[in-house]
Amino acid sequence: MNTNATEQNNLDVDGFNLADWLAGGTEHRLRQTVTIYRDANLSAEVDRIEKQMDAAAKAPDGMEPMGETSTAELEQKKQDLLNRMESAKAEVEVYALIDPELRECREALGDKPTNYNYADDETYWYEVLSRAATLQGRKLTVDQWRAVHQTIGAQFVSLVQGYANAVQADISPRFRR
Repeated sequence: MNTNATEQNNLDVDGFNLADWLAGGTEHRLRQTVTIYRDANLSAEVDRIEKQMDAAAKAPDGMEPMGETSTAELEQKKQDLLNRMESAKAEVEVYALIDPELRECREALGDKPTNYNYADDETYWYEVLSRAATLQGRKLTVDQWRAVHQTIGAQFVSLVQGYANAVQADISPRFRR
Protein backbone atom coordinates (compact mmCIF):
# COMPACT_ATOMS: atom_id res chain seq x y z
CA MET A 1 0.00 0.00 0.00
CA ASN A 2 1.15 3.51 -0.79
CA THR A 3 2.68 5.36 2.20
CA ASN A 4 0.61 8.48 1.51
CA ALA A 5 -2.58 6.43 1.50
CA THR A 6 -1.56 4.79 4.79
CA GLU A 7 -0.89 8.18 6.38
CA GLN A 8 -4.20 9.49 5.08
CA ASN A 9 -6.06 6.55 6.62
CA ASN A 10 -4.31 7.10 9.99
CA LEU A 11 -5.09 10.82 10.34
CA ASP A 12 -6.37 11.82 13.78
CA VAL A 13 -9.60 13.49 12.71
CA ASP A 14 -10.90 13.78 16.27
CA GLY A 15 -7.66 15.46 17.44
CA PHE A 16 -7.66 18.05 14.65
CA ASN A 17 -7.85 21.59 16.08
CA LEU A 18 -9.28 23.90 13.42
CA ALA A 19 -8.55 27.09 15.38
CA ASP A 20 -4.85 26.21 15.75
CA TRP A 21 -4.62 25.34 12.07
CA LEU A 22 -6.31 28.55 10.91
CA ALA A 23 -4.14 30.68 13.21
CA GLY A 24 -1.03 29.29 11.54
CA GLY A 25 -0.79 32.05 8.94
CA THR A 26 1.26 31.01 5.93
CA GLU A 27 3.11 28.11 7.55
CA HIS A 28 0.77 25.50 6.04
CA ARG A 29 1.00 26.79 2.48
CA LEU A 30 2.86 24.74 -0.07
CA ARG A 31 6.46 25.87 -0.44
CA GLN A 32 9.04 25.46 -3.15
CA THR A 33 12.78 25.85 -2.69
CA VAL A 34 14.81 27.31 -5.54
CA THR A 35 18.60 27.24 -5.58
CA ILE A 36 20.38 30.23 -7.07
CA TYR A 37 24.10 30.82 -7.39
CA ARG A 38 25.80 34.02 -6.32
CA ASP A 39 28.44 33.35 -8.99
CA ALA A 40 26.70 31.54 -11.85
CA ASN A 41 29.78 31.98 -14.03
CA LEU A 42 31.45 29.16 -12.09
CA SER A 43 29.18 26.74 -13.96
CA ALA A 44 30.56 27.96 -17.30
CA GLU A 45 34.09 27.42 -15.99
CA VAL A 46 33.21 23.85 -14.99
CA ASP A 47 31.81 23.26 -18.50
CA ARG A 48 35.03 24.60 -20.05
CA ILE A 49 37.18 22.30 -17.92
CA GLU A 50 34.97 19.30 -18.72
CA LYS A 51 35.43 19.99 -22.44
CA GLN A 52 39.20 20.08 -21.94
CA MET A 53 38.99 16.79 -20.05
CA ASP A 54 36.90 15.21 -22.84
CA ALA A 55 39.38 16.39 -25.48
CA ALA A 56 42.29 14.97 -23.48
CA ALA A 57 40.49 11.65 -23.02
CA LYS A 58 39.82 11.34 -26.78
CA ALA A 59 43.42 12.08 -27.78
CA PRO A 60 45.48 8.97 -28.63
CA ASP A 61 48.14 8.04 -26.07
CA GLY A 62 51.17 10.24 -26.42
CA MET A 63 49.27 12.74 -28.58
CA GLU A 64 48.06 15.04 -25.81
CA PRO A 65 48.60 18.69 -26.76
CA MET A 66 51.89 20.13 -25.51
CA GLY A 67 51.63 22.50 -22.59
CA GLU A 68 48.14 21.36 -21.69
CA THR A 69 47.17 20.79 -18.10
CA SER A 70 47.15 17.15 -17.00
CA THR A 71 43.87 15.32 -16.51
CA ALA A 72 44.55 15.11 -12.77
CA GLU A 73 45.11 18.87 -12.60
CA LEU A 74 41.93 19.48 -14.60
CA GLU A 75 40.01 17.18 -12.28
CA GLN A 76 41.36 19.09 -9.27
CA LYS A 77 40.39 22.44 -10.84
CA LYS A 78 36.93 21.07 -11.57
CA GLN A 79 36.52 19.87 -7.99
CA ASP A 80 37.70 23.24 -6.65
CA LEU A 81 35.13 25.00 -8.85
CA LEU A 82 32.37 22.63 -7.73
CA ASN A 83 33.28 23.36 -4.11
CA ARG A 84 33.15 27.10 -4.83
CA MET A 85 29.75 26.64 -6.52
CA GLU A 86 28.46 24.78 -3.48
CA SER A 87 29.57 27.56 -1.16
CA ALA A 88 28.13 30.20 -3.54
CA LYS A 89 24.63 28.78 -3.67
CA ALA A 90 21.71 30.37 -1.90
CA GLU A 91 18.26 28.96 -1.32
CA VAL A 92 15.07 30.89 -1.88
CA GLU A 93 11.93 29.49 -0.31
CA VAL A 94 8.72 30.70 -1.92
CA TYR A 95 5.04 30.01 -1.26
CA ALA A 96 1.86 30.90 -3.13
CA LEU A 97 -0.01 34.06 -2.22
CA ILE A 98 -3.78 34.21 -1.95
CA ASP A 99 -5.94 36.64 -3.95
CA PRO A 100 -6.01 39.53 -1.43
CA GLU A 101 -2.21 39.40 -1.20
CA LEU A 102 -1.87 39.35 -4.98
CA ARG A 103 -4.24 42.31 -5.17
CA GLU A 104 -1.89 44.22 -2.82
CA CYS A 105 1.00 43.44 -5.18
CA ARG A 106 -0.94 44.79 -8.16
CA GLU A 107 -2.08 47.88 -6.24
CA ALA A 108 1.52 48.64 -5.28
CA LEU A 109 2.27 49.11 -8.99
CA GLY A 110 -0.36 51.82 -9.36
CA ASP A 111 -2.99 52.21 -12.06
CA LYS A 112 -2.57 49.93 -15.06
CA PRO A 113 -4.72 49.28 -18.15
CA THR A 114 -7.55 46.77 -17.75
CA ASN A 115 -5.78 43.93 -19.57
CA TYR A 116 -2.34 44.67 -18.16
CA ASN A 117 -0.16 41.54 -17.95
CA TYR A 118 1.41 41.77 -14.51
CA ALA A 119 3.38 38.56 -15.07
CA ASP A 120 5.52 40.43 -17.63
CA ASP A 121 6.33 43.22 -15.17
CA GLU A 122 9.52 42.63 -13.18
CA THR A 123 8.40 45.05 -10.49
CA TYR A 124 5.32 42.88 -9.90
CA TRP A 125 7.58 39.92 -9.16
CA TYR A 126 9.65 41.99 -6.73
CA GLU A 127 6.37 42.77 -4.93
CA VAL A 128 5.33 39.10 -4.93
CA LEU A 129 8.68 37.87 -3.67
CA SER A 130 8.85 40.54 -0.97
CA ARG A 131 5.68 38.99 0.45
CA ALA A 132 6.09 35.30 -0.43
CA ALA A 133 9.79 34.46 -0.36
CA THR A 134 12.84 34.30 1.83
CA LEU A 135 16.48 34.26 0.74
CA GLN A 136 18.54 32.12 3.09
CA GLY A 137 15.70 32.46 5.60
CA ARG A 138 15.51 36.28 5.41
CA LYS A 139 12.65 38.37 4.03
CA LEU A 140 13.76 41.00 1.52
CA THR A 141 12.21 44.29 0.47
CA VAL A 142 11.09 45.12 -3.05
CA ASP A 143 14.32 47.07 -3.60
CA GLN A 144 16.41 44.17 -2.31
CA TRP A 145 14.68 41.74 -4.72
CA ARG A 146 15.41 44.21 -7.54
CA ALA A 147 19.09 44.15 -6.50
CA VAL A 148 19.04 40.33 -6.34
CA HIS A 149 17.62 40.27 -9.87
CA GLN A 150 20.34 42.60 -11.13
CA THR A 151 22.95 40.41 -9.43
CA ILE A 152 21.75 36.97 -10.58
CA GLY A 153 20.41 37.97 -14.00
CA ALA A 154 18.59 35.23 -15.87
CA GLN A 155 18.48 33.00 -12.79
CA PHE A 156 15.61 35.24 -11.67
CA VAL A 157 13.35 33.28 -14.03
CA SER A 158 13.85 30.23 -11.80
CA LEU A 159 12.41 32.20 -8.86
CA VAL A 160 9.31 33.10 -10.87
CA GLN A 161 9.01 29.46 -11.94
CA GLY A 162 9.38 28.35 -8.31
CA TYR A 163 6.47 30.60 -7.39
CA ALA A 164 4.42 29.17 -10.27
CA ASN A 165 5.20 25.65 -9.05
CA ALA A 166 4.02 26.54 -5.54
CA VAL A 167 0.74 27.75 -7.02
CA GLN A 168 0.17 24.79 -9.32
CA ALA A 169 1.55 21.84 -7.36
CA ASP A 170 -0.63 18.78 -6.93
CA ILE A 171 -1.06 18.40 -3.18
CA SER A 172 -3.79 15.78 -3.12
CA PRO A 173 -2.47 12.34 -2.07
CA ARG A 174 -5.39 10.69 -3.90
CA PHE A 175 -3.80 11.42 -7.24
CA ARG A 176 -0.27 10.30 -6.42
CA ARG A 177 1.08 6.87 -7.10
